Amino acid sequence: MKLHKFKNQLKSGSFARTNRFRVSFGIIQGQSDFWHYESQYVPVDDLKYMASAVNMPSKNLDSLDVKRYGAPFKVANSVGMDQVTVTFQCSEDMRERLFFEGWVDYIYGMDSKFKESLGSKSPSLRYNGLYNMKYYDDYITDMYIDVYAKDREVSEYQVHCFEAWPTNIGEVSLAYGDSEVATFSVTFTIRDWVATEAATTRRSDEEDEADDAMFADMERETARSIANESNDEKQWQEEQAAEKRREAARKEALEVAYLEEDDRRAEYGLPTQAEQFVMDDEADTMMMEAEFDSSNLDEEFRLGEESREDARVAKLTPSQLDAEDAALSMGYKKDIKTKPKSTGWSSWLNF
Repeated sequence: MKLHKFKNQLKSGSFARTNRFRVSFGIIQGQSDFWHYESQYVPVDDLKYMASAVNMPSKNLDSLDVKRYGAPFKVANSVGMDQVTVTFQCSEDMRERLFFEGWVDYIYGMDSKFKESLGSKSPSLRYNGLYNMKYYDDYITDMYIDVYAKDREVSEYQVHCFEAWPTNIGEVSLAYGDSEVATFSVTFTIRDWVATEAATTRRSDEEDEADDAMFADMERETARSIANESNDEKQWQEEQAAEKRREAARKEALEVAYLEEDDRRAEYGLPTQAEQFVMDDEADTMMMEAEFDSSNLDEEFRLGEESREDARVAKLTPSQLDAEDAALSMGYKKDIKTKPKSTGWSSWLNF
């Protein structure tokens, strides 16, 4: 690692965190024969969210002294694996503890078959398979410890423990006055462990430098974008301020012109603009009232004419009405009067 990369790591705080982990298990062949019925159906995948603490396994090599032609030296003789202890939180129904109790009981024969035999007439601990250890392959499984990076949900480092099985289930401490979550520890023995290939793969310096260059370009582009947005915002604010100043100047100019017009009117003895507005409004009101009165008079005159016409027609004889209808059909304007004593239509029709 180069110095500038180490400095960047110090600034970003990209170090492994002790609280970013998960513990999971593989399939246990004999789970369907666990003593507790509930423990037979506990999904092992649910346990990965309940582990609150775990210690990474360690390895140690035993050596053997070799004395041959000179000073003795040591050679590797055997390899040893330390046990793994995991602390689990308990749900309200204690199903996590029931699961591990069923696992341990199953190993030494206290399984579902022995439980069924206790219901017979003469149960016996000696002849029902109790304390007969199960086959090794039936109670071992794989255990995985994943370590996660900061703010990421992808495992950065995984320890694969082979052939794990519980050797001890710790106590659960209960006490009045406490409201803490109940926990217990389980100790596992393992055959071996190894980090997965995906977790141990590391990128080359050239790839890291290419990524650094790419991220630097992205940061510069982001900075330019922020600067442009800031400039656009500043320009918009300046335009808004200029528009407010122009609007204030227009209002001020109108007020000055209004006052000057009032001064000019006062010199000639004319009413002010406000007074003139009131006078014009009153004149408009009077004109509308006069037009209304005039329309009323016209309506009264029309009604009077119709009344007089109705009275005239009512005095006509049938022969006079026929004559008037004939004149109207010919398109003449008539003036029907009382029929004279002399004969002839021309004497009583005036065209």
